[in-house]
Amino acid sequence: MKRLLALLGLTGISLPGQTQTFAEWFEQNKTQLKYLHEQLFALEEEDETLEEGYAVDETGLVRIAGNKQADLDLHTRHFSTLRDVNMVILADPRVSKIVSLTEETQSIGDSVRRLRNVFPRLRASVDAVCDDLDELCVAGAKSLEQLLQDGATQMTDAERLEKLENLYEEAKELNEIARNYWADAEFFTSIANL
Repeated sequence: MKRLLALLGLTGISLPGQTQTFAEWFEQNKTQLKYLHEQLFALEEEDETLEEGYAVDETGLVRIAGNKQADLDLHTRHFSTLRDVNMVILADPRVSKIVSLTEETQSIGDSVRRLRNVFPRLRASVDAVCDDLDELCVAGAKSLEQLLQDGATQMTDAERLEKLENLYEEAKELNEIARNYWADAEFFTSIANL
């Protein structure tokens, strides 16, 4: 055991030692405190910067939400106007012309039906033409009603006016067909009565 202690003593003497004095130790504490104060100051600045950033983000998000709501309101108003029929369209003279042309076409069809007994062999043909006229008149009237009814369709005023023009042209064409058919029926009836 004495040998071991002697060996450790010699080893300890032979190694150069680095020890810290109390002055260095206190200086080290001052340096650590200085760095800790600097880190604390940096953390406080970072905290302030983060708070400012969060405030900017929150303001931005509020603005974005406000913009999204305004955009949604704008679209909602736009689409609700698509469901409502403008008074200009309701007052368009083509509306009353379509109605009167349709009524006249149906009246002509009824008159032609009364003449079918003059030509028994053509009765099925006359009935088919008159049925087609009635179906087309009813379809046109339903389309017009749907076009002029609030909430039935979603269209811009331009689209409604275009559709109204198409319905007007169809009503004129159908009326012209009915008039020509009536004229032909009257002609053949006059020949048959001779």
